[in-house]
Amino acid sequence: MASTFSDLKFELIGSGEQSNTWGNTTNTNIGTAIEQAITGLSNPVFTTDATLTLTLTDLLGPALQVPRALVLNVTSTGSLTATRDMVVPTIEKQYLVHNNTSGGQSIVVKTAAGTGITVPNGAEMHLYVNGVNVIDAVTHFSSLTLGAALPVTSGGTGVTNPSLVQGTGITVSGTWPNQTVSSSVTGDVVGPASATDSALVAFNGTTGKLIKQAATVSVAQGGTGLTSATAYGVVFAGTTSTGAFQASAGPGTATHVLTSNGAGALPTFQALPAASNLTGAVTSVGTVTSLGSFSSADLAGALTDETGTGANVFANSPTLVTPNLGTPSTLVGTNITGTASGLTAGNVTTNANLTGAVTSTGNATSLGSFTSANLAAALTDETGTGAAVFATSPTLVTPALGTPTSGNLNSCTADGTNKVGYRNVPPSGAKTSSYTLVAADVGKFVELGTGGSVVVPAAVFAAGDVISIFNNTSAAISCTCSAVTDVYKAGTDADISSFSVTTRGVATVLFITATRAVVSGNLA
Repeated sequence: MASTFSDLKFELIGSGEQSNTWGNTTNTNIGTAIEQAITGLSNPVFTTDATLTLTLTDLLGPALQVPRALVLNVTSTGSLTATRDMVVPTIEKQYLVHNNTSGGQSIVVKTAAGTGITVPNGAEMHLYVNGVNVIDAVTHFSSLTLGAALPVTSGGTGVTNPSLVQGTGITVSGTWPNQTVSSSVTGDVVGPASATDSALVAFNGTTGKLIKQAATVSVAQGGTGLTSATAYGVVFAGTTSTGAFQASAGPGTATHVLTSNGAGALPTFQALPAASNLTGAVTSVGTVTSLGSFSSADLAGALTDETGTGANVFANSPTLVTPNLGTPSTLVGTNITGTASGLTAGNVTTNANLTGAVTSTGNATSLGSFTSANLAAALTDETGTGAAVFATSPTLVTPALGTPTSGNLNSCTADGTNKVGYRNVPPSGAKTSSYTLVAADVGKFVELGTGGSVVVPAAVFAAGDVISIFNNTSAAISCTCSAVTDVYKAGTDADISSFSVTTRGVATVLFITATRAVVSGNLA
């Protein structure tokens, strides 16, 4: 078996290969390739101002393969004009990368399909290829001691022993990092010459001054945008979400309330309608949420269409004196007492053991138990004999159905065995392209009007199903029946897989069983 190569292109000798020479290969693997990967230095060069791609090849030999080395000292033959990519192999490997390119540009060390790390010009970084992306090999130190002061450009102070420096009126005591700052300066901070007493302070972005006299504080800055307002007045939001606020004309009059005047207008203070002694009629216009105290007699005097006299009546448990109930739509007389001499005989509305016939006058909400024969004896306009019939799933014995307006005879038979069929051959509809027969076509004729073909499918039809096919075109049409197990041309013993219907011809397919059919008619 021939040699293979690892990710770093170490030669893996095949079983039984390189007899008497395998030692040379092994020495090269150990003495050259492994040393390159662990301690080796290579010099990738950007020969153009574009992406540099480093690749490994299936070759051992003594020569250095650039991306196999640990240290990559990256240079360029000319100046790079922008940040450029250096693409390394997508394998698991660490690199120490030195960006020594010309032009002062950074380089991005990355894989072909993954992300990478930017190495600034002149910087040295420890990177790791995780098999997908290039990442920082180290992102955390438990402790760190620097040999020199961290420069300001890297976030440090640039000095090894920083300290605060005293200024005029400023006193610094103690030693770094435990210094204390105190001030002996008194008085005001001097602002612009145009500043006035109590003026707000703002930053001047135009001149770069740190302090300037501020104008009004805008809504966007958390203010109102106003310089003045009416004493005791009310301030409202502006006409837009950031517009200056608006002040009301005044505080209003005592006892007045703030009333909305709708969108686009400021609210105003208006007098609240006070409780009044009314001298006219209280009409139903408007909504009165509360009323004063008055008696039933007061209410009777105000109403013009009342009935009866006495106390006002509410729905729950009223006491009525000699009321005329008229004809109630419902009435439960459970607790009614007294004599019935003044009542008119009517319907029995409670459960009762009745003697004699129950007539159809009134409403009987429940009946006792009785048979169909009892019901037939009580009815005077019934038809037929036997058991009483209800709508859902009744069994009728020799009924005369008359002429039903609708019905479904799918489950009916003509003679106890054969289903009820059509008195004519109904059309299944004209087809204007190739068509596959369906169960709904049984007992009908299918018309092919503009060509195409017909497919007779399997596992759709049952014994006795018949379908006629009418070719209403000027050429023969093809019918495929290969899916059915046995299809015979009538009058022959040939099992056919297709047949053709002649121009203006009719072919009839009769299913003997679900898997066997016979075709007859105008067959080409």
